Amino acid sequence: MIFGNGAQITHIIHALNYEHKRKYAIKSNFEGFGESCGKGGFMPFITRKAQIVIPGMGDRVFAGIQDHEIAIGMPGEFIFYILDNLFKTGGRQGLGFPVKQMIPMGLTEKITPGFRYMKEIIDKKLQEEKEIKNL
Repeated sequence: MIFGNGAQITHIIHALNYEHKRKYAIKSNFEGFGESCGKGGFMPFITRKAQIVIPGMGDRVFAGIQDHEIAIGMPGEFIFYILDNLFKTGGRQGLGFPVKQMIPMGLTEKITPGFRYMKEIIDKKLQEEKEIKNL
């Protein structure tokens, strides 16, 4: 299990998902109890899948985990895949480290393909709702 702030764990998540390989895909559920022990250690061992962990009181009291920290539990061999792909996502526009803060001028949906895609989905949904109301 690796603890870090949101930006650090984001880089690890991006590295695991860099090539969209099912083996490294992350799908996490949150229960708020036994996250580190169950989700961070036991589940990755049994399922061979990474899990995002929100540290609980045990982590904070006994391990000194801070309020701004989260974690990721995974099989140990995943670290080699992470090292191969760390900081590759986004190419030249990647987050980098430390994380770059920027407020682009003329912020529109064209900033990334993801925003453009979401705008198309939202516009389509709004149009469908408008058509339903007009019936």
